Amino acid sequence: MIQSCRIYKISSYTINIFNPMKGSYRRRLIVNFLLIFLVFTAVILFFTSQHDVRQRRRMLGERLNASAVLADHFLADYPQEYGKLGDLFSSSMRLTVIDLRGNVLFDNMHEAPMENHMERPELQTAMRETEGKGDAIRYSTTFGKKYYYYALRCQER
Repeated sequence: MIQSCRIYKISSYTINIFNPMKGSYRRRLIVNFLLIFLVFTAVILFFTSQHDVRQRRRMLGERLNASAVLADHFLADYPQEYGKLGDLFSSSMRLTVIDLRGNVLFDNMHEAPMENHMERPELQTAMRETEGKGDAIRYSTTFGKKYYYYALRCQER
């Protein structure tokens, strides 16, 4: 037995009465592929940006570690010459020398007396870790914005 199929042409669209879901199946398939593509792209962008943040933080930590070691060597050769430390570093880098009790001995960007820094997270980590290094991204109450902080525990002189 042969089934008949009627095809009606309305305006510029052709509708197949025998298989009315044909057009909507394709549409759903395309929409699903687009959604999968968008989700996949969003996941890749998220992980790429997270990797970029970790990479930048690592590179900045290495740069700040080298600067802290340089400052430590300078102070080993010239004890109590804190004021000359500011000449060694760029004006965009803040250097704070703190004793093992948290008292600020020198800060190249802030001359007023400062509160004890021992409760700062980067100092807590540097005091606790065997390598004597600590870092944190946190809000600066002195300058009113977020900074990346790095601490290196050195021998007290």
